[in-house]
Amino acid sequence: TKSSAGWSEQPSRATQGSAQPHPNRAVANILGELEFSSPHSVTLLSLASLSTFSEALLANPSLFKSKVRSMVVMGGALRTDPSKYHDHASYTLRGVEFNFYC
Repeated sequence: TKSSAGWSEQPSRATQGSAQPHPNRAVANILGELEFSSPHSVTLLSLASLSTFSEALLANPSLFKSKVRSMVVMGGALRTDPSKYHDHASYTLRGVEFNFYC
């Protein structure tokens, strides 16, 4: 929608459905969109941390199972040879995204 100040954010479906509100606005928006989606029609795209999707999944597992068809995640690892790049102080591999190292 457009206001006198320019483009404004679309109203969220997070408060329109029957789902309980969630304190994390991003999680509430995901749950609101899922609630109004057709069964097994949603493809989730993650370009950053998976924690928001994780919170939404934990908040309403049955909604996720009934609405989400697939998930696309961007991520990867660079130079993961432990003998060369292992950080012994933190027991992690430098240059490796946590979600892909696990």
